[in-house]
Amino acid sequence: MKKYLNLFLGLALVFTFSSSVSAAGKQQSAQVHKLSAAPAATYPFESEPNNTRREANPILEDGIRGTISSATDEDWFSFVAPINNEERLLLLIPYGSYDYDLYVYELVGKNLDQIASSTRAGNSDESLRFDAEEGKTYYILVKSYSGYTDTDPYTLYFDLK
Repeated sequence: MKKYLNLFLGLALVFTFSSSVSAAGKQQSAQVHKLSAAPAATYPFESEPNNTRREANPILEDGIRGTISSATDEDWFSFVAPINNEERLLLLIPYGSYDYDLYVYELVGKNLDQIASSTRAGNSDESLRFDAEEGKTYYILVKSYSGYTDTDPYTLYFDLK
């Protein structure tokens, strides 16, 4: 029952998140990837290894699922911003004793600079916004602050324009 409740709440949160994106009053083009209320199970699963920036999975859809299978497991994703825009990310964490965090980095010279993060305490979903610059590559990191599971996936939603 808790899994169904978590799925329902997750879909409601995604729908609400999507509605707030549309209500922002910005012009939307046909190229915009909108967050949708599609069931998380329809999104692709991360590909291991993706434990470093160099192994980051490219973002090809508006959502992806993954698992944090150990205390040291990190899941990296990347995308190139097609236009200057504010981007939004939403991380739905599986129900249980898991506390995952969400970070965004950009490469400046040879250094990774953190430009955004969401590190809510406990089993709280994470969300963040950041300004993306056209043509720049951004790296997204999902990692555990405490707890992990290799059986209950998280879902990471993207509103990348």
